[in-house]
Amino acid sequence: MTILTKKNPTIKNIIDTFRILDLINQDKKIGLNYIVAKLELPKTTAFRILKTLEKIDIVRKTETNDYVLGYHLINYNQIEFLDDELVDVVKPHLTNIRNVTGECTNLGMKYDGKLFIPLRIHGEPYQLQVMLPPIGELYCSAMGKIFMTEYSNAELLNYFKNVKQRTVNTITNYKDFIKYKNEFSKSGISIDNEEYEYGMSCYAIPIYKANKKVLCCISVTGPTSRLNHKGTDLIITTLKKEASFIQRDIQHLNL
Repeated sequence: MTILTKKNPTIKNIIDTFRILDLINQDKKIGLNYIVAKLELPKTTAFRILKTLEKIDIVRKTETNDYVLGYHLINYNQIEFLDDELVDVVKPHLTNIRNVTGECTNLGMKYDGKLFIPLRIHGEPYQLQVMLPPIGELYCSAMGKIFMTEYSNAELLNYFKNVKQRTVNTITNYKDFIKYKNEFSKSGISIDNEEYEYGMSCYAIPIYKANKKVLCCISVTGPTSRLNHKGTDLIITTLKKEASFIQRDIQHLNL
């Protein structure tokens, strides 16, 4: 006679994985030994889980051998960003800019040294549109470069030690970035002059916190030839107008 036993339908390693992720999310940056001690896990189990998560960019290992949450998780977190008060404030203004210019508009934020785009409102179609990632490098985008203007000279020198030349226009050194920074301080407009991708340009403007630090950026992106045909003055004027409204509307937010 066969006796049937009820098996536990849960997978312990998956439960342990999320325990580790919750701990990293809570403490932001932690090492393997801390995870093992805090969660009372076998070291080999914790190590294998972390190496697996690292391989698919769910976690990242820092230079100090600590673990932090990886960029891949942001792809699952966009709904949360879309419910955020800031996004709710910005969305109608991006829509207005899109309606006036006919081009793709974006909200950009800095996340762990990267540019994150939690909100994009598409305009007239163009092939390059699908090539714009929700997470990208700062130095080769109009919005990303704005965040970098707040870096110290030492931070900039260190940043430009390892950057990739995407096009002939990409800023890849400290000296050229300082030139851009000086131009931005005068105009208040940041331009991606085909620095991310040939044939694509972007115009961006910052939104500031009460302490004058950059909170986020808004931008218009499209084919260079089409933006030039429509007129950069129209794009810049519309960006500045809606940015002033956003600046006004965020005053009641606790940012």
